[in-house]
Amino acid sequence: MSETTQIKKYRKFAVPVTDLPGIGNVLGRRLNEAGFYEATDVFAQYLQLRKDAKLFKEWMKHTCNASSKQATDCCNYLDYWCKECL
Repeated sequence: MSETTQIKKYRKFAVPVTDLPGIGNVLGRRLNEAGFYEATDVFAQYLQLRKDAKLFKEWMKHTCNASSKQATDCCNYLDYWCKECL
């Protein structure tokens, strides 16, 4: 993968948390209040939880009061992104 391709993939991910699937304005505000401003911040948390879907969904529910569907949508996207881009 060329450096240019890597930069493009990173730029697509360096966006506000509200650009993540399942995260709207309300959850985005709650995540911001908890210190998570960009999708990369949430992705870092996903990696810190060792890409464990159950733990990540529990974290989402606890941190921003995400529903099961919202947490699953976000988790599925982060998992997809890991498989495609890392």
